[in-house]
Amino acid sequence: MSLIFDDERATILSANLSGREKKVYSSEIKEFLPDRIIDFHVHVGLKEHSKTVTLERRKQSIGIGIAYACPIENLLSIYDEIFENKEVHPFVVPFPQREAILEKINMYVASITRKYSNTKGALLVDPDTTSEYIERTLTEGYFKAFKPYPDRVLNKKGNDVEVYDCINENVLNAASKHRMPIFLHVPKEERLASKENLREIREICDRYPEVTMVIAHMGRLHCPPSIEEGIDGVSDLENVYFDTSMITNPYTFTYALRKVGPEKLVFGTDMPSTLTRGKIICIDGRRVWAVKESYPWVKDEDRKLYEKEMDTFIPLVYEDILALKKALKTTNLMSEENTRKIFYENASEIAHL
Repeated sequence: MSLIFDDERATILSANLSGREKKVYSSEIKEFLPDRIIDFHVHVGLKEHSKTVTLERRKQSIGIGIAYACPIENLLSIYDEIFENKEVHPFVVPFPQREAILEKINMYVASITRKYSNTKGALLVDPDTTSEYIERTLTEGYFKAFKPYPDRVLNKKGNDVEVYDCINENVLNAASKHRMPIFLHVPKEERLASKENLREIREICDRYPEVTMVIAHMGRLHCPPSIEEGIDGVSDLENVYFDTSMITNPYTFTYALRKVGPEKLVFGTDMPSTLTRGKIICIDGRRVWAVKESYPWVKDEDRKLYEKEMDTFIPLVYEDILALKKALKTTNLMSEENTRKIFYENASEIAHL
């Protein structure tokens, strides 16, 4: 099965689950999940909130290679599909690609948080975002976190981008003042395992002890030894948490649970990207996107490495949950209390929901 997708509008319409995928949910996931869930990482936005995203740009990443629009109505419908009989509270995050028009998409998120009482949002910020803009916009909706993003640093490329390029002092001061977490996607090829990233994150946490840092995608730690290096580099910091989204290697969760415990993990789906059928695998220490569907960002040479497995692939969001479930079992931390922490309570505490 494939996503139901309006390519002209770059918009996900439905998860379009197959019978086998529904059975995976009912037999392996449903009872594992608590009845109430906070999805701390899910994207919303309309196509008119973004400038045109070229094919060359869509080749660069899964985030804009699949879609860069998902209306809130579609998202709520998709929740009914993939989390049947669960109460899901979305913590909505604007699509952050550099083509996104910051003011428009932030106002859309604000309108959502005003309309839906169980929904809160993250405020997209740029390297040049002013204190005046932050304070004015915080009054427009129920924003509970800040969202910087490396792709919005326009004057540097790839490995040259630093954490301090993404987060300016205005954001840090506002996060400290309002006790709002910063939802950080770490730059550089090594992601959280980068020594420069670790140094800057540690500096920020020392200078701003009131600010909680939520590291998106577990710092993109998919393969050893970066898993150990990245988690070890921040495991002693009280104000660092990890978003679970887009991780399908159980060992990443196992190592994190042993180092920081379930109290520091926050569940997120990163939908709509993770409705893609596939998983992230390690080959010779290299991260490889193993994806059933053919997208601009999927490399043809990589598809040959996993083509015999493609018919077994299920949505990434389910693979993520199953990997976390396996890790909880491996560490003997499987309990209703711990799943409530990861899937609801930790997010509620750090974002004051």
